[in-house]
Amino acid sequence: ASTPSLTIGSAAPALDIEHWVQNGNGAFKPVTTFADDHVYVVEFWATWCGPCVASMPHLASLQQEYADKQVQIISITAEDLNTVEAFLDRNVRGEDEKTYRELTAAYCLTSDPDRSCDADYMKAAQQRGIPTAFIVGKDGHIEWIGHPMAMDEPLASVVNSTWDRERFA
Repeated sequence: ASTPSLTIGSAAPALDIEHWVQNGNGAFKPVTTFADDHVYVVEFWATWCGPCVASMPHLASLQQEYADKQVQIISITAEDLNTVEAFLDRNVRGEDEKTYRELTAAYCLTSDPDRSCDADYMKAAQQRGIPTAFIVGKDGHIEWIGHPMAMDEPLASVVNSTWDRERFA
């Protein structure tokens, strides 16, 4: 088997996202390169993926928790903009009063149908399942790769500058 070209400690690839659909209610600007002393979560999802949709409340909660700590969550789907827009107008499962657009408004939700980010992250890291999150640390390097529901401790450690990248790798 070939070795992944994107691993823990790799410089995070620049983002080339076609459509920025949500921006944290205006709190965030589109990102291409990663700013020093900021932490980013680059997460891959799809509208048809049950576990991805189930992770959305958690991502919104994490973005709110870290809003004042230079953390930006960016969720990327390879689906086209029309598919994403239609999904966002649906009611959140079990909540008749709230749409997915309202739920995901806290963080950046994007559509990248040319799949450039998927190639640079998912394929390069040999990740085959979604949802998958990549934590990009304060120096622009990949700190952690895994399921977004399992990233609370790594994210807290990266934000608090106590994460040991080498030990985790």
